Amino acid sequence: MDTFHLNTLDLASDTPLRTYKLRFINEDYMTEFFTFINEVIVHKYDRCIDLQKNYYFNMPEFTCPKYPYIIVAIYHPQDLDILKLYYGIQGGSGLWFPHSPHTHEDLCWVSHSKQKPKYPIYIVSHKRANPTIGTTATLLKEMKIDFKIVIRQECLEEYLNHYNMDTLLVMPKDFDNNAPNLYDGQPLIEHLKGNGASIPQRNYAWFHAIQSGATHHWILDDNIRGFFRRQDGLYLRIKSPIMFVSLENYLDMTDNCFLLGIAMKNFCPSIGNDRNPIVWNGTCIYSCILINHCELTKRNIKWRGWYNEDVDLALQVLKQNLPTIQLCTFTYIKPTSGQTQGGNQNIYMYEDGWLKKYSAIKHLYPREVSEKEVAGHISHNVKYKVDVEPIFNTRNTSTNNYGLYKINHSSL
Repeated sequence: MDTFHLNTLDLASDTPLRTYKLRFINEDYMTEFFTFINEVIVHKYDRCIDLQKNYYFNMPEFTCPKYPYIIVAIYHPQDLDILKLYYGIQGGSGLWFPHSPHTHEDLCWVSHSKQKPKYPIYIVSHKRANPTIGTTATLLKEMKIDFKIVIRQECLEEYLNHYNMDTLLVMPKDFDNNAPNLYDGQPLIEHLKGNGASIPQRNYAWFHAIQSGATHHWILDDNIRGFFRRQDGLYLRIKSPIMFVSLENYLDMTDNCFLLGIAMKNFCPSIGNDRNPIVWNGTCIYSCILINHCELTKRNIKWRGWYNEDVDLALQVLKQNLPTIQLCTFTYIKPTSGQTQGGNQNIYMYEDGWLKKYSAIKHLYPREVSEKEVAGHISHNVKYKVDVEPIFNTRNTSTNNYGLYKINHSSL
């Protein structure tokens, strides 16, 4: 790659402290920058994201701009400050001239369409009744979407301080006592039983959805802090139920996919990167999941155990040679595990909590799971080769924007 050196840098140094990708909004700004420094440098363009067009259709439009860039070498700690102050460059780990095009916090997506999700939505929650902590419910209220918060009996009074009884779904005690055990006859982990582990509540949501006559249901974590549409190099919040509607319609087009979700925003860069396609097949699905419970029940696939519920459910599906789909046109943000009061936080309060969590999934999948370190604690890494692709019962290759349009937050 072509490397740009500021005149003030020590070119005698062997290697730079760090290199940065300096992007320009367009070629005009790139030319302006080169005029500032009186140099002409060959540049490159971001690669477009692989849209995986075989998988992505009848969904809202997705485009990703290609920005010209150069590689900037930093040899001394102060050189980055010089770059920002003297040349007017903005950014942190990614540098932009004259500014990042991705700062539009005042805009959000809404829709002219009045469609609502057809499958029931359940939020699994424990000791997060306060909407400032259990934030998912607030987001769904803003979208004017019906939902149920699945809670334990002992938490009912706390949640009634914030929600009507019609919104709450109280899990019977027998769902806790009869929770499936992963550990081949070993005793249940007593400090988790009835004290925050969410699998019994997830199974009750599954049961409730079946009793309601639905063929699918949504299961959401309770601490999601925002939903976003990823389009044209921007992440803008989406305040419309169309996100759920479009994902439901997408899954309904498949004959062999029974588990679908959206990606965490951190894992989907807004700029071009061919290693981050718009559709992932054969990956674990977290935090915002659409489940075809009728088909999975036939295959004896269900929530089980006390740890790693999302990972285990996805691997159960994949090991039966079924695809899973994660779409990155919509994303979400939420705190990392153990960072939010309530929920499964008690897992991480014990000295060996992280180790037990890792050991549980390693016990189930010794070939697929390996150890890694995250933020100073043990965690799991999952690798599973997918040999099956989604089978679609329609090939409507056109886009469907569902009446989505951008609006200023203040106009809502």
